[in-house]
Amino acid sequence: MQRFSAEIPWVLVGPWQGQLRATCEVCGQGGTGDANGVSSFAHQHRVHDAPQGSMRLGDAVAAIAKPIARAIGLDEGCTPCEARRRYLNSLRFR
Repeated sequence: MQRFSAEIPWVLVGPWQGQLRATCEVCGQGGTGDANGVSSFAHQHRVHDAPQGSMRLGDAVAAIAKPIARAIGLDEGCTPCEARRRYLNSLRFR
């Protein structure tokens, strides 16, 4: 999965059963559809409070863990790693 855009980086998009799947890392909602549907989904989730250029906890951990995983020969994009990144990104600290 890849980021929808630089303006809405918390929405991930990727192929899924002949369609596109979009998932919001902030609220955990997801949906499938064509390119227009995914674009509409992403723009609906644009309102989440995620400052431009900020790095959330899950992204920081992933930035450290991915090079280590590659160095020891682990496949990039494993499901448990992605789940950990999403979970850590969803935490709210006050």
